[in-house]
Amino acid sequence: LKEFLEDGAHAFAGGRYGMARELVSRNLSFLEPYALGEICHIVQLAIQQRKIIAYHKKMLKPMQGAMVLAEANSGNGASNAADSNLEEIRDLLQLCKVLFKTLRKNSQGIRLDRMKQMIKEECSCRLNEMAFKCTKLTELFRQEPLKSTFTLENDGKAFYV
Repeated sequence: LKEFLEDGAHAFAGGRYGMARELVSRNLSFLEPYALGEICHIVQLAIQQRKIIAYHKKMLKPMQGAMVLAEANSGNGASNAADSNLEEIRDLLQLCKVLFKTLRKNSQGIRLDRMKQMIKEECSCRLNEMAFKCTKLTELFRQEPLKSTFTLENDGKAFYV
């Protein structure tokens, strides 16, 4: 699968099941012995364990391709023209400093789904988890030093830091 995806020109809609169905429809010889459910599981392993596939703009894409697209679509990582003057957070130490600053103003915690917007508004910089080779913010918070510095909690509705 990794070799098939190496050119980076692939994008699959419909999540892991949609990707599995598309792979089956292409009659790829290396997947012939597998049933659709097994291919779906292979896709899941490629996302979570091998990290060769990532979600990017609601599509599954090869990780390298998704990272290149994220950079290209954003210039220096910005999501639109208004953000183009904002510095992108590039290392975990800088991210820790920005999080401490943001948490000082939001002592009740920060919802993960609002974190990027809050960082942008309060610290005038951008957070792109793809810059840290993560596809989700929850993945990023499982890396050190974030893991041992910040508590990630789930109230059943959302994740909070």
